[in-house]
Amino acid sequence: MCAQSILMDFILNDCQGWKIILDTIQSEITAQLKVQPVLQSQFQDCKVCSAFLSCGSVLVTSRLYLAKNVVTVTFEGESLCRSTEFTTNQIRNEADSESVSCLFDEYQDVIRFEENLCRSLKSATSKSMPPICRGLQMSPYIYTTGDRILEYPFTKLIHHRVSKYQTIQIYDTVDFGRVLVLDGEINIAESDIIYTQSLRSSNTNQPPDLDGQKVLILGGGDGALLAELLNLHTPPEHTTMVELDAEVMEAVLEFMPSVAQSKNGNVLSVLKGPCEDRGELKTYRSECGNYEILEWDAVKYLNHCKKENREFDIIYSDLTDLPLDTTGSSLENLEFLKNILGLSLQVLKKGGRWSCHLTGRGNQEAVEDFLSSVRKMANQLSLEVELETCEQFVPSFMETWVFLHVYLK
Repeated sequence: MCAQSILMDFILNDCQGWKIILDTIQSEITAQLKVQPVLQSQFQDCKVCSAFLSCGSVLVTSRLYLAKNVVTVTFEGESLCRSTEFTTNQIRNEADSESVSCLFDEYQDVIRFEENLCRSLKSATSKSMPPICRGLQMSPYIYTTGDRILEYPFTKLIHHRVSKYQTIQIYDTVDFGRVLVLDGEINIAESDIIYTQSLRSSNTNQPPDLDGQKVLILGGGDGALLAELLNLHTPPEHTTMVELDAEVMEAVLEFMPSVAQSKNGNVLSVLKGPCEDRGELKTYRSECGNYEILEWDAVKYLNHCKKENREFDIIYSDLTDLPLDTTGSSLENLEFLKNILGLSLQVLKKGGRWSCHLTGRGNQEAVEDFLSSVRKMANQLSLEVELETCEQFVPSFMETWVFLHVYLK
């Protein structure tokens, strides 16, 4: 069982005495307990003392902000509201919920309590929030790049595995179909075709003509971008995808096959075919020869291409996001992206394009800093580039994402 918090705010028409406010809050809690007789024995000797009411597994805290005539009430405990119960594996479980006695049967009971307390306090307005579930290994809450908090609609954990490189999870969700989560971060969902199309090209309404072109995908282990390119009316002549973690590809192939589905079948199905094994490098090729998947490190592959003078018309960087800050491990991620960019520009044909996903719109400062880094790096390499950004709302990210396309003149 998880810890829960219910938050309520009241703006008073006029400030009553603090004792009156506390007595009113306790009176309404006592009335709510009459609805839940099984809990009455736990609370029968409880009294509001100063700003706290504590008994058993529930703590009620109230605070008065005199200058604003605002009263806040916070409920904390393990048995607050049945409809938002999460089990230890972070998924709602109705069977477990029914066996627990809760202060409120459902969130509508919370709203009714809030409305009753609003009238008793003679409050001008009031607002309550659905219970926040805390203390979970996989929190249902994510933060946007603009520091907004969102609750993710997980319903069932489908797959969980720790690979050599990261923790891989796949969940069912209410709104987005199945979603791939890597190291606790949303990666892609079955609903996110707009994400893939925005990375593919800046004009999502007009698919590009890639006839005769050689394309490189760095990362992209979910197979979505590779499938999107092969589904084009004029697909590339050849596409190479370089993904380090085979277990990501295997998980998607088994549990989220729709995201990697092309018109000629699942692009990740080549993993079940012949493998050219060269130790740290494993190569899987499609039967028709129009694409290959390399299980290898992207930086090593770019250095190999540079040494062999191999060039590409388009390079997609479908790796890590642009970090929100530049300290600690985030600094390492930023330097990694800059290294990928520098190597990519050296194996990109004149007139070619380098495309990547950056971050959310709320992280605009990081976007501008990275654009500046792109111009600086191109200047160091004596290359002339043109930059284009585009934005699209990505369903499973629940925010607008920024994509970058760099054109080498």
